[in-house]
Amino acid sequence: MSIESETDGNDGLEPFNGIGTLFMQKCYNNLPFEISESLSRRFKVMNDEGRCIFWAGERVDCGSKCWRGMQRRFTFCIYSTEGDLVLTVDRQRLQTCSNWGCPSGTEKKFNSDMTNAAIMSMLNTYVYHFNGFIIGRLKNTSSAFRPQYEVEDENSYNILNIRSHNCGTICPIFSFCNSNFRLYDRHRNYLGEIRKSVTLVDSRHRNRRCVGATFPTHLSPSMKCLILSAMFELKVTYFERRLSTVEVLWVFVIGILLATTLLLLFMVTTFIERQ
Repeated sequence: MSIESETDGNDGLEPFNGIGTLFMQKCYNNLPFEISESLSRRFKVMNDEGRCIFWAGERVDCGSKCWRGMQRRFTFCIYSTEGDLVLTVDRQRLQTCSNWGCPSGTEKKFNSDMTNAAIMSMLNTYVYHFNGFIIGRLKNTSSAFRPQYEVEDENSYNILNIRSHNCGTICPIFSFCNSNFRLYDRHRNYLGEIRKSVTLVDSRHRNRRCVGATFPTHLSPSMKCLILSAMFELKVTYFERRLSTVEVLWVFVIGILLATTLLLLFMVTTFIERQ
Protein backbone atom coordinates (compact mmCIF):
# COMPACT_ATOMS: atom_id res chain seq x y z
CA MET A 1 0.00 0.00 0.00
CA SER A 2 1.43 3.34 -0.98
CA ILE A 3 1.53 5.83 1.87
CA GLU A 4 1.82 8.90 -0.31
CA SER A 5 -0.59 8.52 -3.18
CA GLU A 6 -3.90 9.89 -4.30
CA THR A 7 -6.72 8.31 -6.19
CA ASP A 8 -8.01 9.70 -9.44
CA GLY A 9 -10.22 6.78 -10.51
CA ASN A 10 -13.80 5.88 -9.79
CA ASP A 11 -13.19 3.93 -6.59
CA GLY A 12 -15.23 6.31 -4.42
CA LEU A 13 -12.23 7.41 -2.34
CA GLU A 14 -11.65 10.72 -4.12
CA PRO A 15 -13.03 12.83 -1.20
CA PHE A 16 -10.00 11.72 0.87
CA ASN A 17 -7.58 13.47 -1.47
CA GLY A 18 -5.77 16.42 0.07
CA ILE A 19 -7.54 16.45 3.46
CA GLY A 20 -5.91 16.18 6.89
CA THR A 21 -8.98 16.35 9.13
CA LEU A 22 -12.15 14.29 9.48
CA PHE A 23 -15.23 14.99 11.56
CA MET A 24 -17.97 12.51 12.38
CA GLN A 25 -21.32 13.61 13.78
CA LYS A 26 -24.37 11.58 14.71
CA CYS A 27 -27.50 12.39 12.71
CA TYR A 28 -31.04 12.05 14.01
CA ASN A 29 -32.73 12.37 10.64
CA ASN A 30 -32.90 9.88 7.81
CA LEU A 31 -30.20 9.80 5.18
CA PRO A 32 -30.83 12.14 2.20
CA PHE A 33 -31.21 9.14 -0.14
CA GLU A 34 -32.99 5.82 -0.21
CA ILE A 35 -31.13 2.63 0.73
CA SER A 36 -32.19 -0.97 1.11
CA GLU A 37 -30.38 -1.62 4.41
CA SER A 38 -32.02 -1.05 7.77
CA LEU A 39 -29.75 1.19 9.85
CA SER A 40 -30.04 1.65 13.60
CA ARG A 41 -27.89 4.81 13.67
CA ARG A 42 -26.73 7.32 11.10
CA PHE A 43 -23.66 9.56 10.89
CA LYS A 44 -22.35 12.41 8.79
CA VAL A 45 -18.65 12.50 7.83
CA MET A 46 -17.16 15.91 7.04
CA ASN A 47 -13.81 17.31 5.94
CA ASP A 48 -11.85 20.16 7.53
CA GLU A 49 -14.15 22.71 5.87
CA GLY A 50 -17.24 21.17 7.43
CA ARG A 51 -18.47 19.91 4.06
CA CYS A 52 -20.15 16.51 4.01
CA ILE A 53 -18.10 13.95 2.07
CA PHE A 54 -19.71 10.69 3.26
CA TRP A 55 -22.78 9.36 5.04
CA ALA A 56 -22.65 6.32 7.28
CA GLY A 57 -24.97 4.03 9.17
CA GLU A 58 -24.67 1.16 11.64
CA ARG A 59 -26.31 -2.23 11.34
CA VAL A 60 -26.52 -4.13 14.63
CA ASP A 61 -28.92 -6.60 16.17
CA CYS A 62 -30.49 -5.59 19.49
CA GLY A 63 -29.59 -8.87 21.19
CA SER A 64 -25.87 -8.46 20.53
CA LYS A 65 -25.95 -4.82 21.59
CA CYS A 66 -27.72 -5.64 24.85
CA TRP A 67 -25.62 -8.66 25.78
CA ARG A 68 -22.18 -7.63 24.49
CA GLY A 69 -22.53 -3.88 24.85
CA MET A 70 -19.53 -2.06 23.44
CA GLN A 71 -17.81 -5.37 22.63
CA ARG A 72 -20.57 -6.29 20.20
CA ARG A 73 -20.23 -7.15 16.56
CA PHE A 74 -21.29 -4.37 14.20
CA THR A 75 -21.29 -3.31 10.58
CA PHE A 76 -20.91 0.29 9.44
CA CYS A 77 -21.88 1.08 5.86
CA ILE A 78 -20.26 4.21 4.42
CA TYR A 79 -21.96 5.86 1.45
CA SER A 80 -21.03 8.64 -0.93
CA THR A 81 -23.10 11.82 -0.93
CA GLU A 82 -24.99 10.37 -3.91
CA GLY A 83 -25.95 7.24 -1.95
CA ASP A 84 -23.49 4.74 -3.44
CA LEU A 85 -21.90 2.23 -1.07
CA VAL A 86 -18.17 2.96 -0.74
CA LEU A 87 -16.89 1.10 2.33
CA THR A 88 -18.05 -1.53 4.79
CA VAL A 89 -16.56 -1.64 8.29
CA ASP A 90 -17.28 -5.02 9.85
CA ARG A 91 -16.27 -6.11 13.34
CA GLN A 92 -16.10 -9.87 13.79
CA ARG A 93 -15.42 -12.12 16.75
CA LEU A 94 -12.92 -14.61 15.39
CA GLN A 95 -11.86 -17.98 16.74
CA THR A 96 -8.17 -18.56 16.15
CA CYS A 97 -6.62 -21.94 16.82
CA SER A 98 -3.28 -23.67 17.02
CA ASN A 99 -1.54 -25.80 14.46
CA TRP A 100 -2.70 -28.91 16.35
CA GLY A 101 -6.06 -28.68 14.69
CA CYS A 102 -8.94 -26.33 14.19
CA PRO A 103 -12.62 -27.13 14.82
CA SER A 104 -14.79 -27.27 11.75
CA GLY A 105 -16.43 -23.97 10.96
CA THR A 106 -13.70 -21.90 12.61
CA GLU A 107 -12.94 -18.93 10.44
CA LYS A 108 -9.30 -18.44 9.53
CA LYS A 109 -8.44 -14.95 8.42
CA PHE A 110 -4.95 -13.45 8.33
CA ASN A 111 -2.65 -16.36 9.11
CA SER A 112 -0.53 -14.14 11.32
CA ASP A 113 -3.16 -14.61 14.04
CA MET A 114 -2.44 -18.34 14.31
CA THR A 115 -0.53 -19.09 17.50
CA ASN A 116 0.47 -22.17 19.43
CA ALA A 117 -2.03 -21.37 22.12
CA ALA A 118 -5.38 -23.03 22.55
CA ILE A 119 -8.46 -21.71 20.79
CA MET A 120 -8.75 -17.97 21.46
CA SER A 121 -11.52 -15.48 20.80
CA MET A 122 -10.58 -12.02 19.55
CA LEU A 123 -12.21 -8.98 18.00
CA ASN A 124 -11.01 -7.78 14.62
CA THR A 125 -12.54 -5.03 12.51
CA TYR A 126 -12.23 -5.45 8.74
CA VAL A 127 -12.59 -2.68 6.16
CA TYR A 128 -13.90 -3.68 2.73
CA HIS A 129 -14.14 -1.69 -0.48
CA PHE A 130 -17.46 -1.78 -2.30
CA ASN A 131 -15.99 -3.98 -5.04
CA GLY A 132 -15.17 -6.71 -2.52
CA PHE A 133 -11.44 -6.42 -1.84
CA ILE A 134 -10.20 -5.85 1.68
CA ILE A 135 -8.46 -2.56 2.47
CA GLY A 136 -7.18 -3.54 5.90
CA ARG A 137 -8.16 -4.37 9.44
CA LEU A 138 -7.95 -3.09 13.00
CA LYS A 139 -6.58 -5.48 15.62
CA ASN A 140 -7.55 -4.76 19.21
CA THR A 141 -4.30 -5.40 21.12
CA SER A 142 -5.34 -3.59 24.29
CA SER A 143 -3.92 -4.62 27.63
CA ALA A 144 -5.51 -4.11 31.03
CA PHE A 145 -3.69 -0.81 31.41
CA ARG A 146 -3.42 0.59 27.86
CA PRO A 147 -6.04 0.62 25.12
CA GLN A 148 -4.34 0.22 21.75
CA TYR A 149 -4.90 -1.02 18.20
CA GLU A 150 -2.69 -2.24 15.40
CA VAL A 151 -3.82 -1.28 11.90
CA GLU A 152 -2.76 -3.60 9.09
CA ASP A 153 -3.11 -3.39 5.32
CA GLU A 154 -4.50 -6.11 3.08
CA ASN A 155 -1.21 -8.01 3.33
CA SER A 156 -1.23 -8.13 7.16
CA TYR A 157 1.56 -5.53 7.24
CA ASN A 158 1.44 -3.12 10.16
CA ILE A 159 1.07 0.46 8.93
CA LEU A 160 -0.49 2.33 11.87
CA ASN A 161 -0.68 2.12 15.65
CA ILE A 162 -3.40 3.74 17.75
CA ARG A 163 -2.84 4.25 21.47
CA SER A 164 -4.42 5.97 24.43
CA HIS A 165 -2.23 7.26 27.25
CA ASN A 166 -5.10 7.59 29.69
CA CYS A 167 -6.77 4.90 31.80
CA GLY A 168 -6.73 1.25 30.86
CA THR A 169 -9.45 -1.27 30.22
CA ILE A 170 -9.19 -3.31 33.41
CA CYS A 171 -12.46 -1.82 34.69
CA PRO A 172 -15.43 -0.70 32.58
CA ILE A 173 -15.67 2.52 34.60
CA PHE A 174 -12.05 3.44 33.78
CA SER A 175 -12.76 3.17 30.06
CA PHE A 176 -14.77 6.39 30.17
CA CYS A 177 -11.46 8.26 30.58
CA ASN A 178 -10.21 7.22 27.14
CA SER A 179 -11.14 10.29 25.13
CA ASN A 180 -7.94 10.92 23.18
CA PHE A 181 -6.09 8.39 21.01
CA ARG A 182 -2.83 9.11 19.20
CA LEU A 183 -1.85 7.85 15.76
CA TYR A 184 1.65 6.51 15.07
CA ASP A 185 3.21 5.02 11.97
CA ARG A 186 4.97 1.64 11.98
CA HIS A 187 8.19 3.36 13.12
CA ARG A 188 6.37 4.86 16.13
CA ASN A 189 6.46 8.39 14.68
CA TYR A 190 3.57 10.61 15.73
CA LEU A 191 1.02 11.26 12.97
CA GLY A 192 -2.07 12.74 14.59
CA GLU A 193 -4.95 12.13 16.97
CA ILE A 194 -8.52 10.91 17.23
CA ARG A 195 -10.53 12.85 19.79
CA LYS A 196 -13.86 12.05 21.38
CA SER A 197 -15.16 15.60 21.21
CA VAL A 198 -14.05 18.53 19.06
CA THR A 199 -15.87 21.69 18.01
CA LEU A 200 -16.73 22.25 14.37
CA VAL A 201 -18.08 25.64 13.26
CA ASP A 202 -20.33 25.06 10.26
CA SER A 203 -21.35 27.46 7.48
CA ARG A 204 -24.14 28.84 9.68
CA HIS A 205 -21.64 29.63 12.44
CA ARG A 206 -23.11 26.99 14.73
CA ASN A 207 -20.84 25.07 17.08
CA ARG A 208 -21.21 21.32 16.71
CA ARG A 209 -19.58 18.62 18.84
CA CYS A 210 -18.08 15.82 16.75
CA VAL A 211 -15.58 13.00 16.87
CA GLY A 212 -12.50 14.40 15.15
CA ALA A 213 -9.30 13.03 13.62
CA THR A 214 -6.19 14.85 12.40
CA PHE A 215 -3.44 13.32 10.25
CA PRO A 216 -0.96 14.31 7.51
CA THR A 217 -2.58 15.24 4.21
CA HIS A 218 -0.07 13.15 2.21
CA LEU A 219 -1.39 9.82 3.54
CA SER A 220 -2.97 7.60 0.92
CA PRO A 221 -6.78 7.42 0.68
CA SER A 222 -6.59 3.80 1.83
CA MET A 223 -4.89 4.81 5.07
CA LYS A 224 -7.43 7.57 5.56
CA CYS A 225 -10.16 4.94 5.11
CA LEU A 226 -8.63 2.97 7.96
CA ILE A 227 -8.43 6.08 10.14
CA LEU A 228 -12.12 6.78 9.47
CA SER A 229 -12.88 3.17 10.38
CA ALA A 230 -10.91 3.62 13.60
CA MET A 231 -13.15 6.59 14.45
CA PHE A 232 -16.19 4.30 14.30
CA GLU A 233 -14.37 1.58 16.25
CA LEU A 234 -13.32 3.94 19.05
CA LYS A 235 -16.73 5.58 19.22
CA VAL A 236 -18.39 2.24 19.83
CA THR A 237 -15.76 0.82 22.19
CA TYR A 238 -14.71 3.85 24.25
CA PHE A 239 -16.31 7.17 23.40
CA GLU A 240 -19.92 6.14 24.06
CA ARG A 241 -19.24 3.19 26.34
CA ARG A 242 -22.19 1.70 28.20
CA LEU A 243 -22.22 -1.28 30.51
CA SER A 244 -23.36 -4.45 28.77
CA THR A 245 -25.51 -7.13 30.38
CA VAL A 246 -22.40 -9.21 31.05
CA GLU A 247 -20.65 -6.31 32.77
CA VAL A 248 -23.74 -5.49 34.82
CA LEU A 249 -23.85 -9.13 35.98
CA TRP A 250 -20.18 -8.99 36.92
CA VAL A 251 -20.72 -5.79 38.92
CA PHE A 252 -23.71 -7.42 40.63
CA VAL A 253 -21.75 -10.56 41.53
CA ILE A 254 -18.76 -8.57 42.79
CA GLY A 255 -21.11 -6.40 44.86
CA ILE A 256 -22.66 -9.49 46.47
CA LEU A 257 -19.23 -10.92 47.23
CA LEU A 258 -18.06 -7.67 48.80
CA ALA A 259 -21.24 -7.35 50.85
CA THR A 260 -20.92 -10.97 52.03
CA THR A 261 -17.26 -10.45 52.97
CA LEU A 262 -18.05 -7.31 54.94
CA LEU A 263 -20.91 -9.05 56.72
CA LEU A 264 -18.68 -11.98 57.69
CA LEU A 265 -15.98 -9.60 58.96
CA PHE A 266 -18.58 -7.76 61.02
CA MET A 267 -19.90 -11.00 62.49
CA VAL A 268 -16.38 -12.24 63.33
CA THR A 269 -15.47 -8.91 64.93
CA THR A 270 -18.67 -8.91 67.00
CA PHE A 271 -18.05 -12.50 68.12
CA ILE A 272 -14.47 -11.70 69.19
CA GLU A 273 -15.59 -8.63 71.17
CA ARG A 274 -18.14 -10.70 73.10
CA GLN A 275 -15.56 -13.28 74.16
